[in-house]
This record gives sequence, structure tokens and C-alpha cells, in this order.
Amino acid sequence: MFNGTSVLVKVKCDADMETSASPVNVTISWVLRWTPCWKEYLFYSEPPADESNVRILEYHSSDGSTEATPTTNNTQKLKRLTGSDAHEEGLALPAPGSKTARTTRPLVTVHSDGVYLFMMRIKSDNGSFTATVDLQMVGSYGYLSASDYPLLWFYSVLCVVYVIYGVVWLVLCFLRWRDLLRLQYWIAAVILLGLLEKAMFVAEYESLNEQGYSVPGLLIAAEIVSCAKRTISRILVVIVALGFGIVKPRLGSLLHRVIALGMLYFLLASIESCTRILRPKTDQSKQMLVAVIPLALLDSLICWWVFSALVSTIRTLRLRRNPTKLALYSYFTNALALGVLLSVIFMFWSVRYHTYDDCLKDWQTLWLNDAFWHLLFALLLLVIMILWRPTNNNQV
Repeated sequence: MFNGTSVLVKVKCDADMETSASPVNVTISWVLRWTPCWKEYLFYSEPPADESNVRILEYHSSDGSTEATPTTNNTQKLKRLTGSDAHEEGLALPAPGSKTARTTRPLVTVHSDGVYLFMMRIKSDNGSFTATVDLQMVGSYGYLSASDYPLLWFYSVLCVVYVIYGVVWLVLCFLRWRDLLRLQYWIAAVILLGLLEKAMFVAEYESLNEQGYSVPGLLIAAEIVSCAKRTISRILVVIVALGFGIVKPRLGSLLHRVIALGMLYFLLASIESCTRILRPKTDQSKQMLVAVIPLALLDSLICWWVFSALVSTIRTLRLRRNPTKLALYSYFTNALALGVLLSVIFMFWSVRYHTYDDCLKDWQTLWLNDAFWHLLFALLLLVIMILWRPTNNNQV
């Protein structure tokens, strides 16, 4: 949470009147404390036994339900985080027939950026009941967590970048529409899908930030569009590496392999994306590995195929003594090699500091795990746009 984030709690209790003849007394205990480790909450199943840092709120039901709010005198005490002065807080008794206990003011407000551990326990010693808890953590900026908030601005900036890409590419294609290659239509499709993807991510994060919940299905739809964009971009790179339109007028039997590769990649990428977004970020279960490993292996195969094809295409251009296209493919090969190198460096850095660090303290950089790949893709797309921009000698 960022500095100034407030925690609001709403508890609805319904007593089981069949098993509870007398009024049910319910005790709500909670603790909120700063923790240096990002994943510390994974090691807790219930509030600690040491009650010195636990605040206890009590309210009583007269008819199986209740509503309670902090008294004015207790408001300041509720704003404290933890400490030895934490003790049982009184609540104003509710009006008959109410069903909810809530804090009309923030239960607590944090005063520094950091990772916080919030635990709550609801129990009763004299009857059974059903409790529903609504927990809100909201800051001046909105509902997004401090680790995800940078992604809202990142996707917004990238959305503007793709708009610029699209406008520039549309103008260039309009000026040279008589000499356009099929390859340049593929580039336009990638730009369009990239713009649609970023717009959907911005809408998703904006909804989360403003309302506290996402639009149903929007995140999955955005991931599917992202998978389509990644699939078309890989097909684009493969056919460019094979020399389609440069040294080969047709792909022949290779076309079926490229299409099969694209369909397989889209399937595996969709499975990996849906598995990733439907599970917590800290999930390291075998299901995640089953989804990630096949996609990583296929990406490695595509990478090997692309560089093998580039070597063959460059050799052919040298034999044909075409210095213009040879220089173009040399630049393209160098850009791809640099992209692969940066990817490997980033993966080692991410695994070292975000995955296998027992006490992850650098939570401010977690958003880079998502942002890096989008940024790298946008930069490589820019290189392809520059190298294969529409010109008067497209067909030469």
C-alpha cells in the first residue's frame, strides 16, 4: 500500500437461530502490520497467538444480527497500527434489526509505502453464525495496490505509443499504396492488435482503480487479444526470416508449417495466459509450470528457426549481390539478437530477485515482470517498421 491508504471493513453476521436460542456474542480481532517480505502472508493461516498486537472489536446480537460503528472516542485509537497499547475497543450498540457491523471511518490509515499483513479473526463462544466480510483498501489514487499501480500509467503510455505507430504507418502506406508488400499488411495488423490490447488493459486497470473490481471477462479478453498479437508477430518474424517477398516469391510447403506453428503457439499462449491471470502472482504450483514450460520450449524452437532462416537468407543475398537487402537483413538480425540477449538478462534478473528471493523487499519493481515484455515488443516492432517501411523501391 502507498502512504495514506485507508483500510475499511464491513462485516455482516447472520446467527443460526435454530442452534442459538440466546443472543450470539461475536468477537472480531484483527491485526495490520508492516512486513519487509512480499510473500510473508503465505506462511500465516491465522492471526498470531500474541494478542498484544491484535485489536479486538466486540458487538452483540439481540436478534441474530447487528450493526455497530466505532464511538467517537475510539476513532483515534482505531487509526493506530499495532503496539502494546492495543486493547479491546468498545462499539456503539446497534439499532434493532440491523445486520451489519462496519467502520464508518477508516479502520486504519498507513503512513508509509510498504507491504502490509492484514489478518482478521471472527469467532463466537456461545453460538454458530455466518459472517461475510467486505474489506477495502483505498488510497488517494484509487483501489489498485502499490505494486500494480505503475502498470496503469505504463499501459496508458504504451496505448498512446501504438496510436502514434498506427497513424505514422497509415500515412506511409497511403503515400505508397501502389507499391505495398503483403508483409506491410501484416505489420499493420500487429499494430492494430497491439493498440486494441493496450486499450483493453487500460480499461481493466482503470476499472480496478476506480471501482475496486474488474469488468467481468475483460482481463481474459485482453489476454486473448495479446496472444493473437504475439502469434501474428511471431509468424511475421518467421516469414521475414525465410525471405518471403525478398528471396522467395512464395513459401510453398513452408506455409503450412508456419500456419501450424502459429495455431500451436496461440493455443499454448492462451492456456498460459488464462492460467496466469486466474491464479495469484505468488502461485508456484505445478499447474503453472505445466502451462509455462511448453510455451517456453516452443518459443525456443521459434527462435532457433528464425536465426537458422536468417543465416540462409543472408547467404542467398550475398550470392545475389544485393547490398541493399543484405544491409536490411543484417540490421534485422542484430536487432533480434539484441532482443534475445536483453530477454535472457532480464529473465535471470527476475528469477534471481523476484522468484527465488526468500524475503522479497524490492516489491516496487514487480510491475517490470509484465512491463518489460510489452516494452521490448514495442521496440522490436518499431525496428521492423523502420526497416520495412513503405518506399518507392519496395519491389526492388
